Amino acid sequence: MVKYAGPASVIFNQSKAPIIIGVDVFQNCKVDIGYTDNTTDELGVRLYRRDNGQGNFNIVRVEGPHSGKPGDIFDNDLPPGTYEYRVSVYNANFGELLSNTSEPATTSPDCPNTTLTIKPINPVIVSVDVVNKCRVQVTYNDNSSDEDGIRIYRSELGVAAEAVIASLPPHQGLQATYNDANPLSAGTYEYRVSAYNAKGESFSDPYDVKITDPTCNLLTDPNALLPLPDHNPTPSIPKKACTWTSVSSVFLRKGPDVGIFQHLVDVETGKSFPIIGQSEDGQFWAVEVSQGVVGYIPKSEKFGGTGGDCSNVPTLKDPAPPVIEPAPTKNTGSGGSASATQCPVGAVCPP
Repeated sequence: MVKYAGPASVIFNQSKAPIIIGVDVFQNCKVDIGYTDNTTDELGVRLYRRDNGQGNFNIVRVEGPHSGKPGDIFDNDLPPGTYEYRVSVYNANFGELLSNTSEPATTSPDCPNTTLTIKPINPVIVSVDVVNKCRVQVTYNDNSSDEDGIRIYRSELGVAAEAVIASLPPHQGLQATYNDANPLSAGTYEYRVSAYNAKGESFSDPYDVKITDPTCNLLTDPNALLPLPDHNPTPSIPKKACTWTSVSSVFLRKGPDVGIFQHLVDVETGKSFPIIGQSEDGQFWAVEVSQGVVGYIPKSEKFGGTGGDCSNVPTLKDPAPPVIEPAPTKNTGSGGSASATQCPVGAVCPP
C-alpha cells in the first residue's frame, strides 16, 4: 500500500469536491462518514484518516463512484482513540479533489485494546457478469501495492455461507479479472474480493449476481462449456513494478522544472511510489502519487533510488510551464518604458 505524506490534490474546480456532512460512531468501534458527492464523473472515492489533529492523513479505504449522490463510507474495527477524516473523488481529468476535514470522531474505551495497523488498501469490484448463462466473471481494481495476495469469496444467498473460491498472486495496483468457471445453478450469489498481507485483510464491498437459468442449458447450449475469455491473465512470473523510494524529505512537482512548477506534495524519507515514466530529456522520473496525479523528481541518488523492473520506462511528454502574468517592475526598462515586466521565476535578470 502506498502511504501518503498527506492527501495530494490537483484542483481545477473545487466546487466539485465532496463535503463531509457528519461522522457517527456506532457499535463502539466503527465510524460512519457521511458526505455529499458533487461530481458525476469520478472514477472512485477515497477515505483518509489521521489521529485527531496529529500527523499525516493516510488512505484507508477506496470505493467505487457515487455519481453525485449522497454517500456513506465506513472505517471499521478501530481501537479506542479520536480520529479525523477527509474524503476525495478522483479521475484522470481533474486529478483528486479533497473534502473538508471532519469533526473528530471518538471510539469507545470498550473497543478491543488493539494496535491500529495499516492494512492493504481494499480492492473495488468494478463488475460481475454472467457469461454463457451460468458462469461468472468478476472484474476488480486492485488498489494496493503491498499485498501478499488476492482472495475471491463467494456465497449463495440463503443457501451457502461465504467461502474462499480462489487465492491469487498480487496484482500490484492493476485491474484484473477472475473467471469463476464452474457452472452455477439458479440462485443469487454474492462475491467479495480481498487483499491481504501480514498486517491483515481488506475487503471490497459485496456484489450480487443472479443466475436465472435453472438448468444452465449445459446439454443444449454448446457455448455453456466454452472457456471464459480472460481479459488480463496474470503472468506466471509477474515482474515487480518499477518504484521510486525517497532517501530524504523532498517535494514532488507537477513538472520536471523544480524552479518553475508549483509544489505538489511533500514526501518524507522512505516513501515509495510507482514510476510511470520519465521526462523527455531523461533527467526526471515521473511517479504516480495517486491515481491521475503525477509528480516529477530528478534522477539523483541524493533524492531517492529505484527498485523493481525499470528496464522499459516510457518517456512522457513534459507538461507546459505555467503562464506567468506580466507585471510592472521597479526597473522601467530602457528609455523609461513602463512596459518592462517582472523577472520570471527561475530566470537570471538584470538588477
